[in-house]
This record gives sequence, structure tokens and C-alpha cells, in this order.
Amino acid sequence: AYLTFLREVLTEEWYYAQGESYKGPYTKKELIDLAKSNVIKTDTLVGNNQLTNWIAFEETGFYIGDGIEDNL
Repeated sequence: AYLTFLREVLTEEWYYAQGESYKGPYTKKELIDLAKSNVIKTDTLVGNNQLTNWIAFEETGFYIGDGIEDNL
């Protein structure tokens, strides 16, 4: 069960909103790298196929305090 969960998380396709369009797909690591390089901000809307609505990047749990969580 854990390996199935891990495989799903690692293969998740993430997108981020930019204006009236969206960019992606990206892996979780790629999304975190975009945040580290300030391409996306904490309030940038992101989503994947498991979410019903777009959420702010900081709501993903990838953003922690004043640093970016890079643990996969």
C-alpha cells in the first residue's frame, strides 16, 4: 500500500495558473524548484488531478514557514 501511495505522489502531475491559462504538467519536485526560483509565489494557484479546486501553493504543504520544503 505504501509503495502505491509513494508512486502516486511521485508521479502526480501539477499545474500552476498564470494569468488566464495554466502551465504544466510538473512533478512535485519541479513545482518546488519553481517556487525556490520565484517563478511561482506562495499565493500562486496550483492544482492536480486529485484536487477538485485550485489552491494557493502555500496550501500544498510544500511551503513551510519562510523556506521551501524539499523532502519528497
